[in-house]
Amino acid sequence: MVNLNWSFYIIASIFFLTNSCKVNSNKISQSGGISNLNSKFEITLYEVVHEDELEFKNLSASIGEIENFKTIKELGIEDGSNNFFGVTTNNSYKDEILKSIQKVNNQKEKIKIMWSKEIIHNQIINEKNYYLYLLKDNQNKVTITKKEIVESKVISNPYSDFSDLLLTLNSSSSSQMNKLTKKAHDAGRRSIAIVLDNEVYSSPYVNNPIYGYKFSIGCKTLEEAKKLKMRIKNSQ
Repeated sequence: MVNLNWSFYIIASIFFLTNSCKVNSNKISQSGGISNLNSKFEITLYEVVHEDELEFKNLSASIGEIENFKTIKELGIEDGSNNFFGVTTNNSYKDEILKSIQKVNNQKEKIKIMWSKEIIHNQIINEKNYYLYLLKDNQNKVTITKKEIVESKVISNPYSDFSDLLLTLNSSSSSQMNKLTKKAHDAGRRSIAIVLDNEVYSSPYVNNPIYGYKFSIGCKTLEEAKKLKMRIKNSQ
């Protein structure tokens, strides 16, 4: 299993390969904390647009050179399997880059564009960058709020040094989760994006669909998992 240092990731029935230029070949690290403890808790899971898909190619053809931003092509890592659109090295550039890309994005109705929350270390290109993703804003996305969560429990993660927040979902959300992950799996083990506070916390490749009512959100520390549990409890 690829070593993960993501703030959040699903482990139930998904084997995490995370953001990689090639499956099973790129280790990535990311860290971050839980903010907005008293705000609304909402996680949304999206299908990710991959490098070989039409929407990705259309937007790539539309944008010109953008200062402080590198596309996959400019990074020299095009191979058809990438699930991120481009990168920047500095958090302060993210808003301006996003505005520049949105100006030429003629797919606004169906494509959301979001940054990774934290900087990511890509060992293939040996750089640390923020990743920009294209997400499919369609009926397959899954939104999880407090009302969809039957139970939350902080547990020790046997697969890493992290702690997990184990969520039990209601039947409606668990069914949606199965459909989303099954579609990603059947399309060739594509990735999904886990979004919280309008930022991508992780984008695991799906090796197996999720079945059942439970999945885990992995947190960097035990304290982080407890804060996330408290955020769910205090949310509306």
